[in-house]
Amino acid sequence: MTASSYKDVDSLVAETFRLYIQGEVAQACDLITAGLPAFPDNTRYLQAMRAMLLACLKQTGPALDVLRNLIESGYFISDLDWNDGDFDSIREDPEFHRLHALSDQNMAAVQESARPALTTLVPDGGKKPLPLLMVLHGNRSSVAWHRAHWFPAVEAGWLAALPQSSQLAGLDSFDQPAYSWNDENIVDWEIREHLETLRQEYHYDTARVILAGFSRGGENVIRLALTGAIETRGFIAVCPGGPYTGNPEHWTPIIAAGKKRAVRGVIITGGQDHHSAPNTLILIERLHAAGIACEHTHYPDMGHTYPPDFAAKLTEMLAALGKK
Repeated sequence: MTASSYKDVDSLVAETFRLYIQGEVAQACDLITAGLPAFPDNTRYLQAMRAMLLACLKQTGPALDVLRNLIESGYFISDLDWNDGDFDSIREDPEFHRLHALSDQNMAAVQESARPALTTLVPDGGKKPLPLLMVLHGNRSSVAWHRAHWFPAVEAGWLAALPQSSQLAGLDSFDQPAYSWNDENIVDWEIREHLETLRQEYHYDTARVILAGFSRGGENVIRLALTGAIETRGFIAVCPGGPYTGNPEHWTPIIAAGKKRAVRGVIITGGQDHHSAPNTLILIERLHAAGIACEHTHYPDMGHTYPPDFAAKLTEMLAALGKK
């Protein structure tokens, strides 16, 4: 396929990652380069990926040129990417350090105005008080990228609340701020504040609250539900990932706390989600061993994304977890 054959930038990026993971870095770089004219609205995002691929190929001059054009235009890159091993070939270059510092300045200017936000989706004619589904987006993302996946909950009569973190993580493919849930103290405070706002405005059914999330958002809702940091009936975690998933031993005290609570959950994993799924399976085994009810749905051919039948699956999960 040519770069112009991809229906959207996400499809192009997914194929680029596939080539990269298979070790076909030069082909991945060529694909991104060819994709630049086809996706003019995503140019800087694609150029940031291209800079990393060029550096990985040890094309140090071109990599620094691309980075210079990006960062001096006001773009910024997260520390996670700056620390990526793909940049090792240029890491000691003084220009790399200058651009890293300038990127941090650009990011700090945006972070200064970042605030927690909340999107609410309200069903028409729902029976009051409404059950509440609180959904946390994935890391390095935003509500805009997840909203459509959770809308079936509204059609099923649930008040859906989608908080957006204030923790800036970088820019998405459309040069819009993307956020993370890494600082758990901030996460807990923001979710409690959102719940209080919802309580005052919508008077939701406090006995029928479900926490849900994708990736790092999913990992956080498991933690919040099992520890009781947020009172909830259960949780839905789609491809949970993060530091707990990276080291399953971190779950030990959280699972111990969950044994004392009547919380049920659902975890969805993908067989091609090679980074997160294997340790998530360990978590599920430990939840079951502790007597914590947790349904597990596995999609062998799915990566780190939502399953194709998620709309129907979500309706089923909410009916099971939220029934009176």
